[in-house]
Amino acid sequence: EDMTYSELRNIDAGVKFSSDFAGEKIPTLFEALMLAKNNAANIKVVIELKSAKPTVPAKVVQLVQKLNLQNRVIIAGFNLSQITLAKTADPTIPVMLFKWQITNTDIDTLKIIGGEWVGSGSRFTQELINYAHSKGIQFNVWTINDEPTMRLLKSLGLDAITTNESNLMKIIN
Repeated sequence: EDMTYSELRNIDAGVKFSSDFAGEKIPTLFEALMLAKNNAANIKVVIELKSAKPTVPAKVVQLVQKLNLQNRVIIAGFNLSQITLAKTADPTIPVMLFKWQITNTDIDTLKIIGGEWVGSGSRFTQELINYAHSKGIQFNVWTINDEPTMRLLKSLGLDAITTNESNLMKIIN
């Protein structure tokens, strides 16, 4: 948020992974959405709002609408007011509230704004997942990178798992 577009474009985003990726630039949201849009696999995208600026959600929604990706995007964030602004700007775009620990109150609040997803980093229970489902809210957990935990979460009825190991998700599905 404190860097200019030019400063961000000068960052080498690939070299930390491997010299094979040296010179890779941070994509703009437009570039990332175009990659998803033009992919034959019908890729879906979670856009996490990181800025607290009140103008950001409307700009994100406008771009999603311009690219006609409303049914392939979820707008997410830790800031309830930000995702509320996104939901108000376009009620057809799903939103997800991220919190380290989701509560029944969070689920109830999300339901009030018409939200569809909660995302938790820890401390979730079968009862909490069931409560979310009883309210029509889907449940996501992050960041799970081992097969046994993925299998357990799938057995609990989790709707989505955020992972850095997508190859493991292929195994359990």
